[in-house]
Amino acid sequence: MNDDETKDLESVTWFDPLLSLKDPDQLIEQLALNPKNKAQKRAASCLLANAYLFSLNPEKHFMVISRRPETYTKSRYCIDAVGFRPFVQRVLPRFEKLKLIKLLKLGVTERDDLGVGWRKRSRYLPTKKLLKVLASHEITIEDVDKGNPEIIILRAEKPRWDYRYKQERRLTGKLIDYKDTRKTRELRAWLDDYNSLVQSFEIDFPTHLEPKYRGATGFHRVFNVDFEHGGRLVGHWLFNIKKEQRHLLKLNGEKVTELDFKSMYPSLLYSVAGLNYHQFHNDADPYQIVDFGRDLVKFGFLVAMNNKTRRGFGKALKNRLREEGWADERLNFNSTPLLNAILYKHAPVEHLLFDKETANHCTYLEATLLQIILNHYLLWKVPVLPMHDGIITIKSERDRLKRVMEFEAERFLVSVPGVEIEY
Repeated sequence: MNDDETKDLESVTWFDPLLSLKDPDQLIEQLALNPKNKAQKRAASCLLANAYLFSLNPEKHFMVISRRPETYTKSRYCIDAVGFRPFVQRVLPRFEKLKLIKLLKLGVTERDDLGVGWRKRSRYLPTKKLLKVLASHEITIEDVDKGNPEIIILRAEKPRWDYRYKQERRLTGKLIDYKDTRKTRELRAWLDDYNSLVQSFEIDFPTHLEPKYRGATGFHRVFNVDFEHGGRLVGHWLFNIKKEQRHLLKLNGEKVTELDFKSMYPSLLYSVAGLNYHQFHNDADPYQIVDFGRDLVKFGFLVAMNNKTRRGFGKALKNRLREEGWADERLNFNSTPLLNAILYKHAPVEHLLFDKETANHCTYLEATLLQIILNHYLLWKVPVLPMHDGIITIKSERDRLKRVMEFEAERFLVSVPGVEIEY
């Protein structure tokens, strides 16, 4: 791969300072790394673990490593992380000298996925020599110790758009090093229990289908600014499965069913206002508007919830539709009539649209409702997985899951969405 082919690629994997190999001694000795102390040995093990995971994902072209001291400052997100001096000043140069990893001369990555600030990070590539040695040791994913990552994550508000980062499509806020409260401890304890349940059952998916890399086997939650906004369960590799292929999943060898809440976000928004959508409308579908397709109304409503101002509605909507795979020829329309129709139909909650804080609180309510539903299955020890505003479980649980979802939604929300069986 030459410089021209990779100049603009952002297909990278981030170096994770928490990783290590459980038994790295033979590998370190064979590679003649000669660490001087435990800290350097830990740093070498960390880099080897990252290189191994990088080798499992053919979609990634670079391994991105920060060489700034601030990245390795101890915090709740980096309690067990390698230190700057043993890793960046000692081990990384040793790997380069032995031609086990090379610094690419084709640019840097400016993404802030780790929430440690907008700084450039270097792109590295493990060499064939290193990958060959890793393969000869028959390392598996079970040999990688993932450390003790924080699973309850709190991010600051997203930074304002900056022309210097025009390549960024999804800006993220910096990580907040919060103090634990009773609520955060309860959130973490529940999620630890749920992750243990997920580890207890087998998740099967055809190996020839994407995603090829399936190393992320646990969930975490990301909250926004405080613990009343955001908080969806994320992080598991199953979120990278294409929607039309999710029915191919098997849990403990049994085929699955997926049930979704229909028109969830309008129901959440009306509930925040203390209103019941069905008292204002005879139809059962908040996304139903005459002269407009349902999908267009749906994405228009979601953009109106998440955009800060009406002024950018049209551009934001068309960007969202492109992400959903709409061809450019379908985007040649005036969005103003659509917006006016949405505001007219949903006049009772119009004052809550174009309010990002309210939208994030709706996400929190959705995540809380899903946790309540998942908790039934946690107690029953039955395989179950979250999927955005829906739930995946084994086929034999379909009817019981539908009853649980309807029951808990009615208890939790003022405006109750319907439950739809996807498959």
